[in-house]
Amino acid sequence: MPSRIEATASAAFLHARPASFVAQTVVRSGYSITIARLGDVPVNAGNVISLVTLGLARGEIVTISCDNDAAEPTMQEIATIIRGEPARGGQQRRLHPAPSGNAS
Repeated sequence: MPSRIEATASAAFLHARPASFVAQTVVRSGYSITIARLGDVPVNAGNVISLVTLGLARGEIVTISCDNDAAEPTMQEIATIIRGEPARGGQQRRLHPAPSGNAS
C-alpha cells in the first residue's frame, strides 16, 4: 500500500540547500520517493534539480509519496525538512553557510 504524507513548504525550503538535504536523505534511504505540489505531477525527491524546479512558494502543500510503507520514517524526515523544522535531537540544519570569520 503506498504511503503519503502532506507538508507545507516553509520559506527556507525555497533554496537549493534544503532541497539538497531532501535529496541526500532520499538517496541514503534507497527508497524511490516522490514529491508533488498538491494535484501536480510528482518529481524524484532524490534529485536536487527536480526539487528546485518545483518552484514551491511558501505555504504551498506538497505530497510526499512512496510505494514502500517501510519508507515512512524517511518520508517524515523529509516532511520535517520541507517544513523548516529542527532536525531530530533539536539540532537546527544549517540552511546557509556559516560565516568564515575571515574578514580580509
